Amino acid sequence: MYEQAYAAIKVQSPRHQNFAIPDYPPDSAMWRQGAEDSWNANRQMRELARQARRIQTANWNSKILGDLRVLAENLSDNAIYANMTGDSSNAIEITRDMLRISQLILQSPKGVVPMLVANGIESLAAYQLQCISCNVTLADDPRNNKALQIQGAHILISQLLVQPNPRAEFIDALAHTTPPQGVDLDWYRRLLNTGHRSNTELSFAAMSLACRVFKFENHRWPISLDELVPIYLPHTIIDPWGDGKQTLGYVLIKRGLPDGSDRPLLYSRCESSKGLAFPSDRFEIGFDGWSVRNETGQFRDVLLWGQDPNYDSHTQVLDMGPKFLPLPPDPAPTVKSHSN
Repeated sequence: MYEQAYAAIKVQSPRHQNFAIPDYPPDSAMWRQGAEDSWNANRQMRELARQARRIQTANWNSKILGDLRVLAENLSDNAIYANMTGDSSNAIEITRDMLRISQLILQSPKGVVPMLVANGIESLAAYQLQCISCNVTLADDPRNNKALQIQGAHILISQLLVQPNPRAEFIDALAHTTPPQGVDLDWYRRLLNTGHRSNTELSFAAMSLACRVFKFENHRWPISLDELVPIYLPHTIIDPWGDGKQTLGYVLIKRGLPDGSDRPLLYSRCESSKGLAFPSDRFEIGFDGWSVRNETGQFRDVLLWGQDPNYDSHTQVLDMGPKFLPLPPDPAPTVKSHSN
């Protein structure tokens, strides 16, 4: 069925077209046109992927892994397009279709390559969930079938936190793989980190959505994690790069946005060697910069801000580099803003 879904791709989404894609939505007019063309042409692809979500067991031919990656990437752009056009409910369901592909890949065959493909698709789905949650439409009225219902959001948050054990997954993959000659301990460490990173992105997606549900019901952003647990977030999440007790964090930067409004941020210590510091003049989301932004931690915006609707992806923009402001070890509800 997944082979049929891949074969049903009539127009490749912007991720497979020959132009640059901004890191986060809303995207350029070029992206929007490509995404619309893909959406209109690939209805059968989406329907088959949705039907295939019911599959319980899978035994893949390893040659199809590349096709599954392409299928997931097309679904990911379709999810963003659905949310952009006001259909948050469908956008969320498409990302769940992607997550199911990732889960099935891990069943068979075993090995490092399937693990990496599965983790890549899972991370991409989590990235799109973070993008969607930044401007998701929520509702507690079942008649609004295009919004994500509050009850459904609570269910999704819990599901996102049911995650595989990266170490067990890593050991199982290695048992079915002959490592390349000459590899060092860093190779093994990076492999293990792919699982930690994938889980962390799923956790960020759950935490971001929990913040949005809190704001929907309380008409303000949470001040701390204590306000989210356990009603909106079942439990705190251990940061895999912490000391074993430290959790993934949340902080509300008072007057942290250019318009003077508050800025809700999620963060992981990652492999920070210089303490925690957030960029004050750049929207932060997604895993693409993971390897280069480790030294001051990883941050994720909960609220979409700072986008230029006239931005076009073929236009070069000179990046003078973001300003970084430090967080204290245990962030207080009010921290230094970019305007101070």
